[in-house]
Amino acid sequence: MSGFKRFCLIVFALAGTASLVGLALTCFGPWTEAAYDLLLNNVYLAVLQVCMLITIVGFIVCFLSGLFSKKVRSLTVITVDGGTISVTRDAIVSQAKNAIEAEGMCSCDRVRVIISRNNTVQVAVWVLPQEPLNIVEVGSLLHSRLEDQLAAVCGDKVTSIDISFVEGAHFSPHEEEVREEPVDSSDEITTATEPSHQPAVVTEPSSEIRLPMTSEHEQAGSDGAAREA
Repeated sequence: MSGFKRFCLIVFALAGTASLVGLALTCFGPWTEAAYDLLLNNVYLAVLQVCMLITIVGFIVCFLSGLFSKKVRSLTVITVDGGTISVTRDAIVSQAKNAIEAEGMCSCDRVRVIISRNNTVQVAVWVLPQEPLNIVEVGSLLHSRLEDQLAAVCGDKVTSIDISFVEGAHFSPHEEEVREEPVDSSDEITTATEPSHQPAVVTEPSSEIRLPMTSEHEQAGSDGAAREA
């Protein structure tokens, strides 16, 4: 929205509010007589009439613009031999998503494409980081990549590119150094092959005593055989 349009909307809203309050004071509350007396004042009456006029004109403009304006769905890139080459909003969205997700560091949450009536386009991208990133460096890289990819589709019609990182990624230089530091596997091998100095735990066999179940006659027979021998 341009600054002039924003200014007109603010004036329209203030004028409508002042008109509504000025007319409502003459109908409700204990101050109706005072409100009627103010209408006899030429300055107050002129200000109220101007506010009502601005409100009526603004209402008519908003009504007509909402009734006859149509949404621009395609961007005209170039005119060739009396014909036009245009690109749709979906094609621009797809190109922006491919540029964001090219290296796999980030994924595209959503893309907003605004094609204006003067045949220019504004692109806003919401990015989800997939890993801890340096937002300053990655943001500049993604912005330059989006400029190149969108220029290939839209030409010089792109007026602005906005990138917003959502569900923020955290970056710590110390953590990055630790994460990139190579792991020395020789320490693991030495630790694995080093003999243990702890005493081994020996499991002793069970000290149960088992006696054969023999009868008294068998035991006496065996004693006699031993004496004859």
